[in-house]
This record gives sequence, structure tokens and C-alpha cells, in this order.
Amino acid sequence: MGPMGPAGPGTGAVGLGFGGWWLVLLFALLVVGVVAAALYLQSRETGRDGGKTEDGALAVLRERYAAGDVDQEEFERRRDRLAG
Repeated sequence: MGPMGPAGPGTGAVGLGFGGWWLVLLFALLVVGVVAAALYLQSRETGRDGGKTEDGALAVLRERYAAGDVDQEEFERRRDRLAG
């Protein structure tokens, strides 16, 4: 008998013999599947470019407006075009 008691047939102990490794593999596949699904859903929400293209264009437009390169009417027109 080992330090954890008997682990033979008929004792109820699972151990990590052939019968236990498939549970570990199944759990690992489940974790990988959940992570892959989460990454997929996140990429669909943000788009392929991470949602940065439109925000970047709007940031440049704001900078140009602040610098005086674009007047208020032009700024609003371009902002509306970028928004929708």
C-alpha cells in the first residue's frame, strides 16, 4: 500500500492510467475550444483591423481641425461621413 492508499481495481480510485488520461485530454481540448471561441468572437466584434482605422481617421481629422486646417463646417461634414 502506498502513501495514498490502495489504487487497484475495485477500489474506486481512478489514477492516471489509460482510463484517466482521456479525461485530462478531454479537459484540455475543452479549454482550447473555449479560448478559441472567445478569440473568434472578439475578432468579429472589433473587425479585422482592430477597430483602429476609423478611430485613427477621426483622430487625424480632429488634429487638423485643432490646427486650423479644416473649418467647422468641413469638420462636421467629414465627421458625419466617418460615423456612418
